[in-house]
Amino acid sequence: MGRIAVTSHLVQEKLGGYVAEKKFRFGLLIGQPSSEGKDYIVYATQTQNHVGDLYDSEDQRKSIVQEYTIETLDPQLLVNHAVVVTRMIPGCFFVQGMFVVSEVNIFQDEVAAKKVRQCVLEINKILSDNSIFRSNTAKYDNGDKLILHCPPTGQWTCRTMNVNEPSASFKPADWKVYDKPVSWHLFETNYDIEEVFPLFINKKTANLEQNFLLSLKNLNSYLESSAIFIHHDHSEDNVLLEALLKVRREKKEQSEHFRSTVFFPATIPDPDLGRIIKVYGTIRYSGIVYSRIWAHPKTEIKDVKDFIRNDILRSLASRVQIYCDSLTESNVHEGSFIVSEPPRRVFIKVAGTGGIEFCEYLFRGELPEIVVDQAKEMLDLKITTNDVETDIEALPVYEDELSTISDESITSTNSLLPRHEVRKNMYLAGILGALVVLIVSLIVHFIR
Repeated sequence: MGRIAVTSHLVQEKLGGYVAEKKFRFGLLIGQPSSEGKDYIVYATQTQNHVGDLYDSEDQRKSIVQEYTIETLDPQLLVNHAVVVTRMIPGCFFVQGMFVVSEVNIFQDEVAAKKVRQCVLEINKILSDNSIFRSNTAKYDNGDKLILHCPPTGQWTCRTMNVNEPSASFKPADWKVYDKPVSWHLFETNYDIEEVFPLFINKKTANLEQNFLLSLKNLNSYLESSAIFIHHDHSEDNVLLEALLKVRREKKEQSEHFRSTVFFPATIPDPDLGRIIKVYGTIRYSGIVYSRIWAHPKTEIKDVKDFIRNDILRSLASRVQIYCDSLTESNVHEGSFIVSEPPRRVFIKVAGTGGIEFCEYLFRGELPEIVVDQAKEMLDLKITTNDVETDIEALPVYEDELSTISDESITSTNSLLPRHEVRKNMYLAGILGALVVLIVSLIVHFIR
């Protein structure tokens, strides 16, 4: 028996809208996988043909989109789209495959089948290689990725392709639309982070992006060893969420939202193993990361805990990536002291999904309109600024002790000029003393 892809009328209608255009379309399927062989598809979004952006007029851009075919499809478009979408979805959801709207049967036509395989393989590779985003679904689906063909006329067909056996035949999968919406339950976590990591330098300079990557890998290891309590109670991993819901109902608790807490094992240093090493500087993360994930009643608690870990690290990695992309110079020099303010997380309401939300990141001074534009371009989601929750994470606070540091020894992020074409209206505030209340204070301090 093949995998079962369960979806809602919202997703079905959205895909139906693409089909009604009677033009070639392609995009991503977003959902929550499970080891029991059932995938819950919560959203589908069209991949825009960004080649058209190179042209001056809207008519020229549209003509490029219309002329696109399965044979000329560039897999890099889907790869780039998958990377950005992964940043915008909570850690409980993943890019699980792709859909294609075309008259050509992508499973029977040799050229089309080869192109689809290439797209799926390249998407899987980029998401698996970027391990700090925890976007690999192999532990749930064993490498089986969904491919949905939606012809303008005729029946839709769903298949799976195993990325571990790229030349194997497509396997049948069942695409089901539920009459009743899936019940999604919210888990909220405040992750208090206060960590210091050694800074690695090369020829008296340090590459911020490389050092961030190393520190995030360490944070990933910490999270893997953590214990997560739900409502301050330890829950066995193999228990289903519906059992916890039953207990709450028996206690007549009104809310079915859950609060979670992350605990780390205590470590006692062994004096016999102690050693002194020379450190040229440090990276410090200080602040609170706010996490939201959603799970359905049939989810095992061990998966819920994994989703929480996924979301925390994915949120940290997304901020670091956006911050590093905004810099024209990623190297800092010996003697520098930098206080940086990465973006804060905001949430996007998605109507018709049973309360599910997506997310984006805003720098200080950026307006919600940026999120509206990004949601339209990357998620094909029509929202207004009223659908963007911007007050979940607070802006950074200022600490008095930083005011004692001399101006000559401090570099703010304003001195590392942003790429305006990467983030519109970016405003890295003059924050010579800002510590981030999210992830978020990066302090790089070289010791002479």
